[in-house]
Amino acid sequence: MSFHDDLSRSQMLRDKYLIPLYNSVFDSYSLVDGTDDESMCIQHMGIDTVGRIGDRTVTIEEKIQEVPYVSVFIEEKSCTNSGHESPGWVYTCTADYIFYLLIHTDARLLILNTVNLKDFFLARGKKYPQKMTAQYNHTAGRVIPIVDLPSTVLLLDSLIPK
Repeated sequence: MSFHDDLSRSQMLRDKYLIPLYNSVFDSYSLVDGTDDESMCIQHMGIDTVGRIGDRTVTIEEKIQEVPYVSVFIEEKSCTNSGHESPGWVYTCTADYIFYLLIHTDARLLILNTVNLKDFFLARGKKYPQKMTAQYNHTAGRVIPIVDLPSTVLLLDSLIPK
């Protein structure tokens, strides 16, 4: 699958599973679509959704994968191609939370605290196996079992029926 195919599929899954959640939790929210300079800048900070609850603003980075509920992929390098190397979202994401949606027989939502995930990853991330994606940019990251995520990182682990 191409990047654009993956993006379209992720948006469809987001609309199916996350939008109903956003509608029930937030007073209002905005999806960051990258179609103008401001939203492109916000997206480069690792923010996909901005929600509001009262006077509080919550920023969310969305990760959606169609894999069994065993582990999460933590991106160290967004691109590993020579001359185009760039850091992965574990270093660049400024969102408050990462909503990690794993789709298999059901959908499983993990809510991760971004700051605590970065701390955990810097302290222990190198002990996990590295994986390279087959996409054009050859993303590199670590595969971390969900059971290894401490409670300060994994704030919620919930099934969402299909």
